[in-house]
Amino acid sequence: MNAVIFDLFETLITEWDKPKYLTRHAAADLGVDFQLFQNEWSMLGQDRFIGKYPKVEQAYRAVLNNLGVSRDEELLAEIAKKRAFAKQQCFDAIEPKIIKMLSDLKNSGYKIGLISNCSPEEVCGLKASGIYPYFDAVVLSCDVGMVKPNKDIYEHCLALLGEKANRCFFVGDGGSDELPGARCVGMTPLRALWFTKHFVENCDANKDYEAFYEPDEMVAYMLSKTGSWESKSVIKDNLRKFYNQEAQYRNVSEKQDWKQAERQHFLSLAQSEGKETLLELGAGAGYDSLFFQENGMTVIAVDLSAEMVKHCQAKGINAHELDFYHLGELGEKYQCIWAMNSLLHVPKADLPRVLANIDAVLEAGGLFYMGVYGGVDSEHDHTNELSDHPRFFAFYTKETLLKALAAHFDVLAFEQTNVGRDVAFQSVIMRKKPVQPCK
Repeated sequence: MNAVIFDLFETLITEWDKPKYLTRHAAADLGVDFQLFQNEWSMLGQDRFIGKYPKVEQAYRAVLNNLGVSRDEELLAEIAKKRAFAKQQCFDAIEPKIIKMLSDLKNSGYKIGLISNCSPEEVCGLKASGIYPYFDAVVLSCDVGMVKPNKDIYEHCLALLGEKANRCFFVGDGGSDELPGARCVGMTPLRALWFTKHFVENCDANKDYEAFYEPDEMVAYMLSKTGSWESKSVIKDNLRKFYNQEAQYRNVSEKQDWKQAERQHFLSLAQSEGKETLLELGAGAGYDSLFFQENGMTVIAVDLSAEMVKHCQAKGINAHELDFYHLGELGEKYQCIWAMNSLLHVPKADLPRVLANIDAVLEAGGLFYMGVYGGVDSEHDHTNELSDHPRFFAFYTKETLLKALAAHFDVLAFEQTNVGRDVAFQSVIMRKKPVQPCK
């Protein structure tokens, strides 16, 4: 997948907890019967959305004409101002998790589009809002004279993005039949429930679509579906075979002193902050997980190799056969994450996606340790005399590694150490970035 197109209302912004100026308010201010006003206003919905009424005062005037009622322009202007002000509140209070979602997708290389069924006054605050800079294409129904679920409006946005439908997600809460409309065009629809999850009927409906209750869960899912799956599958298959073959040898190998010092340093930091839970990525035979567990932490371990997982479980560790692309399947968040010489097997093109997955399962304020060989920039397969299965390695200089990490984590400490190899060992201790409120 290369792109994602978002719905606006109840997907990126919400009205539920904001001051509202509803049709009943307008009817009261105009001094007309609410039910009669509501019926006429609803009948104008399509025309308002395709831009037939550039100013909402014109729509109010049309309703009054149909009711045979006359009101002065000054009153209509005042009512229009109240409606526009209420809509503006949605853009003034965008939730930080929405900004983070858009930022994570943008940093991962996604093109981002927006399609909204709306009248002009409903989106008057869009361009000055915190979400607007993230869009590569914006399609508003009142500007283009088309509405969802008409296929033309989706295809128009895809054309602006320069993307094909089968390489694009569509994300929306499900209103206006937007999800089946996106599917008919060939996009992959995802249902956003983070603003509407408290409505039972919304949670139970549209079960044909993947649904997400939090933006970070959806981002992790989207990134897991991105990339060159053919090459990624070969890399993972070779790694799995190598480490299955190597498992018994690694289970009886001694841990080098410098590696023991690394984990002791991280444990001390975690304990000083009262951290109690830890996820190990690429746990191997489980000796690091066992160390943390014996020192009082609740540990979950994952590894690509089924044989390595067996060795972990034999040591009493809660271990799972899982790769870095599906961490969300664990269904938990952790206060610490430990990754010693495992993330160097991730292709560079996939690292932003894997880091987003790690970020998604790390608690607020959580600590993340990443240890990798490097000091040079390279990607290569390596075969040794013990196995016919090549292992993929990605090495980074300090500068390129820190740049990749900066999108999700604040670096607390970085060390580059000579450990007697052709490449240096780089250790990074990080903290999950706090979610910044939209300014």
